[in-house]
This record gives sequence, C-alpha cells and structure tokens, in this order.
Amino acid sequence: QLDSSADSILVSLNVKPLVDSDESFLLNISIVEDGIIEAQKDSNSPGGEILDYEHNRVFRGSGYGPFGFTAFPGDLELRPKEVISYQLKMAVSEDWNLNNCTVMAFVSSESSSEIIQVEEKKVFE
Repeated sequence: QLDSSADSILVSLNVKPLVDSDESFLLNISIVEDGIIEAQKDSNSPGGEILDYEHNRVFRGSGYGPFGFTAFPGDLELRPKEVISYQLKMAVSEDWNLNNCTVMAFVSSESSSEIIQVEEKKVFE
C-alpha cells in the first residue's frame, strides 16, 4: 500500500522469509521515474545529441541509504503464515512527477549485498 503527500511517500509492506536461513537480510525502498524528456548524447545523431530523448527507470532516491536496514536478523523465527509488517517513509522531491514514479521494495543479503527479491508498485495507478 502506498500513501503520498507533498513531501513524502509512506509504503506499507508485509514481508516473510520464504526459506529458513541463519543469514541476516536487509530491506530498502527506492523510487524510479519514467518519461523524463531531456537531451541525450548520441554520436550517431545530428549535432551529437537527441534533444527530446525519453529517459525511463531513472533512479530518484533510496529511503534507507544504499543498503537499507536489517529486517530479518539471522536468528529470526517465525510461525507458519506469520509475516512482519513495516511502514517505510521516504522523502520525495517536488521536481519528481509522481504520476510517472514507481516504488521498489527489495530484500538483500546483509553479507553479500545480493538482491534476493524485488517488488514494485506505481505510486499512482
């Protein structure tokens, strides 16, 4: 679930490890924006650039630094069908067009930084 205001987005997540593991896992959110029309260098174009190039999946920011926070410590034990709920807040810029933005939530390995799972949702659908 996503809620947005003029200066932030609140993301509600229900997460559950799919396998037992002694490893710790991190959780983070980030925002990407599609449909940004700006110049793009292109040596094959007249003048060396395309003035009205459409940029997609432009990284706009991360809610909890480059890696996130520990969401699943290695000693976590859950009962069957038990989930952990998080309310994550992220600041947004007035320069972003939230109609073209997608929030990505991702889980990564704390030891290797490998991304294990990603889910994404448009801010406005």
